[in-house]
Amino acid sequence: MPDRHDNGELQVGDCLQKVSTQTEIALAVSGGPDSMALLLLVDRWRRERLAEGLEAPDLVVLTVDHGLRKESAKECQLVVKQAKALGYTAEILPWSGEKPETRVQEMAREMRYQLLASACHMRGIRMLLTGHHLDDQAETFLMRLARGSGVDGLSAMAVESRRYGLHLVRPLLEIEKSALVDLLEEAGWDWVSDPGNLDSRYERGRLRQRHRELAKLGLSAKMTGLAASRLRRARTALNEICNRFLAENALISDFGTARMDQLAFHDAPDEIALRALSKLLRQCGGVRDFTSMARLETLVQRLKSDFSTNRTLAGCRIIASGDFWLIVREPGRITERNKPVVPDDCMFWDNRYIVCAGKKATKNIHAGPLVKSTDLEVLAGHEGLQKIPKQALESLLVLRLRGRLIAVPAIDYWQPEAIHAGLRAKLVTGDDGLL
Repeated sequence: MPDRHDNGELQVGDCLQKVSTQTEIALAVSGGPDSMALLLLVDRWRRERLAEGLEAPDLVVLTVDHGLRKESAKECQLVVKQAKALGYTAEILPWSGEKPETRVQEMAREMRYQLLASACHMRGIRMLLTGHHLDDQAETFLMRLARGSGVDGLSAMAVESRRYGLHLVRPLLEIEKSALVDLLEEAGWDWVSDPGNLDSRYERGRLRQRHRELAKLGLSAKMTGLAASRLRRARTALNEICNRFLAENALISDFGTARMDQLAFHDAPDEIALRALSKLLRQCGGVRDFTSMARLETLVQRLKSDFSTNRTLAGCRIIASGDFWLIVREPGRITERNKPVVPDDCMFWDNRYIVCAGKKATKNIHAGPLVKSTDLEVLAGHEGLQKIPKQALESLLVLRLRGRLIAVPAIDYWQPEAIHAGLRAKLVTGDDGLL
């Protein structure tokens, strides 16, 4: 790399250098031209490194069968066929169960990330590459502009970010879709086109139908992508200031609660206070694109003006506790009271934990929240409980076998049955939600 063709130079080599530190990486490939071009380019980069005697990570190709169109299964088979022709392992991840009738694209995107992340965590893979390109970036910028987003929203997607405990990398963000299509045509590769991408029922589809008109108005993919990249510089600087503020004035636990100094929060500039509270709400509530900016702004002003108030937002409780704000998950918002844990697989619980089970696990293990009236009797005397604020107890993840408590990961409580079943759980909140 870099790789050249008639439409210019595809600058992905620098980005992929960071990939070279991994022993194994996953590629999310849907069969569309963007992700198929990603597979082609990463394969070429990998083969060049090996030819030069350099190390290169193994690749696993993951494709999600969303089942929203009858053609989806056939499209996944195309991906598997191409990946195996190149010598790579490929896996189809089916989205089973009922499909949403509203917010279809949004819910499908979230489920796709969950399925991809589950497969990666099960394999011990920490890095996932996606095929988002410059046209995607421009559309994201315009959609967020229409919603009145601030600096973070308008900075759109980053080349590197985190989601569900994974390191996400988008090597193609500066490349237009037309260049990727040309690359595939030159290589003689097939790809699929999703008619939903131009469906006028969806916001992104309406934008794609008008891209020529927008370009004539100066809102081309190149120019909107440039605006987003400049806003990311501001976002990075603001986040560094915010992180310093949190390091000095907040305490974030490893079990999903946080404390923040009230006086420091009051004295902080509004932009830093907004960012700090937003990050803590994501950390504790498990919600990523969690609320409107207006609601967050209103809450910041109320917290700054009244140190004794208790509030809720984004699935969290903000509780006045001495000189601090205590932020915990709102127990009443937890809907997954008894979620089955699948043997030899990973799944998400309450959007905060990823729970994995080994091959020896049975089908009688379930995940849910702690029940104070019964579980605390079982856990009586366990020293780990001393570090948990009482307001946070009912939001802790517990694992049960046929109704009997066998694990509370937050306090490192594991019964022999949990160990035998290969159960493990990890808090995956606090990721960047602006993806």
